[in-house]
Amino acid sequence: DFIKVSTIDRHDEARRLTVLLWFLCAEDALLQRLNGGQSIHQFRVACKALALTAWAPPLVTDLPFCYDLTLETCRIISMSRCVGRLFFLRRISMKYRKNEAKEYARTALKGVWTALPYHFTADDKIDEKSIAHALDYSISELKIDGHYCSGNVAEFWSLTDEERMRCHEINVEANKGRVPLIAGCHHQNPYEVVKLAKHAEAIGIDFVIILTPYQGAKNDDAVFDFYRFIAERVNIGIVLFNIPSVYYPISEHLAARLATLPNVAGFKQGGPSPSATVSLRQMIGKELTVSVADETPWLHNLTVMKDQWLLNYCPHLYQVPGYLPIHDYTQAALAGDYKKAIDICATLTPLRQIHAKWVGGYGKPHGRMPSAEMKYWMECIGMPGGPVRTPCLELPEDKKAEMYAELKATGILDRVKTAKKAA
Repeated sequence: DFIKVSTIDRHDEARRLTVLLWFLCAEDALLQRLNGGQSIHQFRVACKALALTAWAPPLVTDLPFCYDLTLETCRIISMSRCVGRLFFLRRISMKYRKNEAKEYARTALKGVWTALPYHFTADDKIDEKSIAHALDYSISELKIDGHYCSGNVAEFWSLTDEERMRCHEINVEANKGRVPLIAGCHHQNPYEVVKLAKHAEAIGIDFVIILTPYQGAKNDDAVFDFYRFIAERVNIGIVLFNIPSVYYPISEHLAARLATLPNVAGFKQGGPSPSATVSLRQMIGKELTVSVADETPWLHNLTVMKDQWLLNYCPHLYQVPGYLPIHDYTQAALAGDYKKAIDICATLTPLRQIHAKWVGGYGKPHGRMPSAEMKYWMECIGMPGGPVRTPCLELPEDKKAEMYAELKATGILDRVKTAKKAA
């Protein structure tokens, strides 16, 4: 009931036709379980290519999809890009059962996580090498404890579902199991959310995160039904994402209702009100793992409010190899050395001020979406950056010069040069 790892050499005619025969026998049953007309069409094209091109040039496929063939287990077929061979990828088992999602979240959703942007080439294609490099760099050099892909900072709204799924695969491939991963499966259409979430589940991502519907749901009952619909159709743990200034707000009372769904396991709080967050913790803190999506109050949240998880994009902006202040003050606080933690935390004030000026627009209902600002900041500190996609706007050259001067004044660019010399 699943296809093991195997490679088909197209010049091995006997093996090729044997596999084709298996396809012809199983095709109807498989197609009933595959999601989406385009995926089914491409699956048929692949089958026909195996049957009809025995002496043609090497088979080339470009099908970056993984398909969950059952609701109960994580059994998949994945067709990956290759030349001359067609790969059938292994079954990937989940790390927990559906009703264990909350328990697993308490062990996996902890420490300092980041959320990286996606990178594009000059001709507006997914820059796979840069995406993989940025994650590897963040894990190996910045010592992040986890990564959230396909978030607002990744311009998820400008990607096709197929591009998002391919980017999730790139993250899994680059990660190599080193840190937990969350995939953003935000979408207005609940069926598309399910498709994205089942793909993430199938390729071994730990959790998915889902924003409230942007338009269709205007009250608590509708939002609850949206998440219930999704939760019933996937096994993977779900993290709720609350940005009340932009999307329908998740109050503490709605959060408590959503926490009754067995695989709702975490909550990312993008709301700026400390009192609302206190009420949220009181209502769901024993059920769901909560992260406040802001580095500035992290030391307070860690030591006073006993939070265990920071999910925010600042860790890859404020840190460079050899200078890891967020990591260091977090570790000092966990070790009980609060004076050291406070002293290190205070040194970040200049960078926080630059962040507030240039990159603080993700949670605002109006103004620039600061994707280009973040990418340019990353270029300044030696990470991949590159262009943005419409409707995001590029950063003018005079603004780049202004940001560069401000970053240089903090000393972080000199730290980048020191790290390069040491390497």
